[in-house]
Amino acid sequence: MPADYAVTVSGRLERAKTYPRLARVRREEGTARVSFTVAQDGVVTACTVTGGSGHDLLDAEACALVYRASPLPPPPAAGPNGRLDMSVPIRFSLN
Repeated sequence: MPADYAVTVSGRLERAKTYPRLARVRREEGTARVSFTVAQDGVVTACTVTGGSGHDLLDAEACALVYRASPLPPPPAAGPNGRLDMSVPIRFSLN
């Protein structure tokens, strides 16, 4: 996967991110790692949390934001069946 595509996707995810209100009140912070599949047309077809942040609300928001950001730009080098599998960290910080 080209680095510029990863940067573009990361930017889209960052813009789609919201901090769950209850997690903010509880001052919860952490980084969740998500793995997701992008179809040839940019639609996210699957997302799972592969590394938890330590907080259920943040983990749920991590995949929710991936779906909110969909469709993403079409992947430049889709793999088998025209899909691209990605894994990225999603950081939640109150600073």
